[in-house]
Amino acid sequence: MISWKTALAQVAPGRISEIARNLHERLDTWQNDLTGFGTSRDKTAYTAFAGVQYLTDPQVANLYHGDPIAARMVDIVPDECFREGFTVDVGDESANAELAEQLEQLGVREHFANGQRWGRAFGAGALLIGADDGRPASAPLIPERAKGVRYLYELDKRLLYPLSWYREPGHPKLGQPETYIVSSANGHVDSGAYSVVHESRLIVFTGATTGLWEKANNNGFDRSVLQRAYEALRAFNTGMKAVEVLMTDGNQAVYKLQGLAGLIASNGEEAIRTRMQVMDMFRSVLRGIVLDAGDPDTKAGAEDFMRQTVSLAEYPQTLDRFMLQVCLAVQVPATILFGQSPAGMNATGESDFRWFYDRIRSTQQLYLTPRVRRLVRVMMAMKSIKRDSGIKITWPSLWKDPPAVEATRKKTIAETDAIRIGTGELLPEEVALTRSQPNGWDIDVTIRPEGIEARSKGLAANEADLAEGTPEPEPPGGGFGGGFGGGDADGGNFDAGDYERDDNGQFASTGGEDPMRLDADELLTAIEASTRSIIAGGPRTGKSTLAVRASERFKRTVRHADSLVGKLNWSDSSAEVSRWLDDGDEYVIEGVTAPRALRKWLAANPDKKLDATVVYLRDPLHAQTDGQRSMSKAIDSVWSQIKPELLKRGASIIERDS
Repeated sequence: MISWKTALAQVAPGRISEIARNLHERLDTWQNDLTGFGTSRDKTAYTAFAGVQYLTDPQVANLYHGDPIAARMVDIVPDECFREGFTVDVGDESANAELAEQLEQLGVREHFANGQRWGRAFGAGALLIGADDGRPASAPLIPERAKGVRYLYELDKRLLYPLSWYREPGHPKLGQPETYIVSSANGHVDSGAYSVVHESRLIVFTGATTGLWEKANNNGFDRSVLQRAYEALRAFNTGMKAVEVLMTDGNQAVYKLQGLAGLIASNGEEAIRTRMQVMDMFRSVLRGIVLDAGDPDTKAGAEDFMRQTVSLAEYPQTLDRFMLQVCLAVQVPATILFGQSPAGMNATGESDFRWFYDRIRSTQQLYLTPRVRRLVRVMMAMKSIKRDSGIKITWPSLWKDPPAVEATRKKTIAETDAIRIGTGELLPEEVALTRSQPNGWDIDVTIRPEGIEARSKGLAANEADLAEGTPEPEPPGGGFGGGFGGGDADGGNFDAGDYERDDNGQFASTGGEDPMRLDADELLTAIEASTRSIIAGGPRTGKSTLAVRASERFKRTVRHADSLVGKLNWSDSSAEVSRWLDDGDEYVIEGVTAPRALRKWLAANPDKKLDATVVYLRDPLHAQTDGQRSMSKAIDSVWSQIKPELLKRGASIIERDS
């Protein structure tokens, strides 16, 4: 085996130079030695991405103020983000109104839009918070000490200069500016008015996503959103200018003059000029051309006139491609950036608008909400607003559905609400409060902290009641735990020994309608036959859904017993529902507390008939939690106790196993 040095010495010097040159070329590519494709003879192989020529601040300013497309690239996002404004909710209506008034007085909506605008244009924008906390501007702002916000001052990158940086290892803002030198752009302010301001007193708006190394070389600031779009914008404007020139020169008049070259050689320029003026004058006045037909005797040639027209038919398609490049650079659809009508059959542009508005909503929630919340937290220093309140920022939807689509959407949401109410996930009052808000028709219903607290109390009461238990029916001659009360200590003298059992040991029907199992339509038919209906059963058995359908079909008032959960404990809520049974001649009552309410009513009215239809839904339609299964067992136990007495009192009973 020979060494690499010996092998290299055997190679011709010219070949060595070629090998060295190839070392700098990519070898992982397709090649064709015959055509030169992919080799050193391929001209495209020498195409490479050149270094970026960054835009200067004056260039950005000239682009923004002089080019309408560049201005729209910058403006479209902040204008859309703040087009419908936003609302602030701190959990107190009077505080919300006070905050809304102060936000309007400060012009927060306009200032935030401009701050975001200058951030996109120059790579950084800021709002100086005019909060008086009794400390110098160079010291960190303490919101708790602030006496409100007196003003917001707009800044862009040209008026900011980082003075000091966070350098402590482990600091959450390591490498970010700690203080800035802030100057004024107002000519009426002392030109030497420079201030050192701590970053906590500034709400900073960023530009295009920029690498850490590039930001470090740009004094810690991002690049303009126009930076990536500059080449595409230049190509588009160049194409538009080229078309403009073609439109000017695209229709040329061509004159053919006999002996033109000779006239020029004999200094006959004046004769040529005079002839051209005469021809043009006749063309303007008579809309015709007077030409020399030539002389056969002297063999003088005839003059000729024609027009050369340049076709512009293909240029719009080329400009459209340039337009798409511009849109790609700033991630804004052409239908929005250029106002271009959607192309193609059945094209509406809806997908473009929805995609863009989804991006705007993401920007509002992830980018703008924390900045708005920072300002509101300082404004909450007013004594009338509790500092421990949560701050909820709501952005209205920018997408507006047609009326028919909006109606369908609300109908779907209402049906979903009914299901969630039926499963006990939400209370009717919570849904009503949410839907009554200006922007309350989102699919989700937010449970307020007080609602969560009420649920926790109700759950604790339910768990205590379930822990108390409800005894199973005893053999004839016994009683229900010494009386008719069971787990509720209802009192009464109802005794299972008063009733006969059939051969299978089940209670026999002594009055009213025999139990039956029906489908949903038959259940509704049975409910229609009675002006009073009670729908009972365990959790997630379809009580609320059936009640709502009955209400819609028969126009009857539905009373949801579960609406008392969180307001009253388990025993008190069933006592309240028992009073509903004598309240009115037409009603539909539903809820998990209905069996206990019926037991209380029977005990309180030992000699009274119950003119009502009781529908008992036994099996769940959806999966239950462990707690819901335990509750169902207790409810089934109560039902088995009261069913014979209900039949004796004349109630119609309908049972359904799902």
